[in-house]
Amino acid sequence: MKSVRATWRGHIIAETDSPLVVEGNYYFPEHSLNISLLRPSEMKTHCPWKGDASYFDVVIDGEVCEDAVWTYPQPTEEAARLLGYYAFWKDVHIERETLADLQTRVKRAVQGLVPPASQSEVNSDPIANLAALLEEVGHDGLFHVLPESFINDLSFFNFRHANSLCFHTDRNLKIRQVNPTFKWALNHLPAAQGEPLVDFITHFEIVSGPSLEEFTKILKSHGWAHIPQLRTYKLDRPVYYRLDVAITKHGELDHLEGMQGQLTDITREV
Repeated sequence: MKSVRATWRGHIIAETDSPLVVEGNYYFPEHSLNISLLRPSEMKTHCPWKGDASYFDVVIDGEVCEDAVWTYPQPTEEAARLLGYYAFWKDVHIERETLADLQTRVKRAVQGLVPPASQSEVNSDPIANLAALLEEVGHDGLFHVLPESFINDLSFFNFRHANSLCFHTDRNLKIRQVNPTFKWALNHLPAAQGEPLVDFITHFEIVSGPSLEEFTKILKSHGWAHIPQLRTYKLDRPVYYRLDVAITKHGELDHLEGMQGQLTDITREV
């Protein structure tokens, strides 16, 4: 199986290695659904920060689980990543792959890709074998078997060379990693790594946006928060930044929980 699946009465409605977890709910990408089992329903609900949700019934062999699936056809800007994703409730069961099942799946994938001892090394393509293994296991499965330090470095790879000031925190919102741009641009401030994010923000002046207390409340309730304008002084000159942060969560692995954020220099816009 994939790392997570949604079932009802023994039938697989969706399964994926790439779920989104928002407010404790698993959201499945549209391509992972068995659309033939779904029927649009008339139910609609509204979420203040995600937008209007549309619902579907699950229909299998004439039996119906009403309004068991929802999606946000036009999510708000805050919830834009949910576009094209579906979540389940009521009697639909969410199953997580156990670590033992994952290890068995990885073992079988490796055994299927390793060439027989009698096969010439010339006919073996290790890069192709590795790519096939990654495809078979899926990134969510790899999270369970790769070293924590490797995963953390890999997750920060795209941010390392960004022009904006990027950082990651751990689940306690202590800053774990910052990119070189962050270090260079804010070298007049105390070192950020190891410092709680909220404490680090106090080194700036909030020019516009929520107070630090309101910012923390929004972050905890929405999983996303934004401060339009922060100010610091470097070489006696004011520098303005916009702060955007989003909490990242994983259903089971604590070391993948934390927050991604970036500070964007908006001095020229002020």
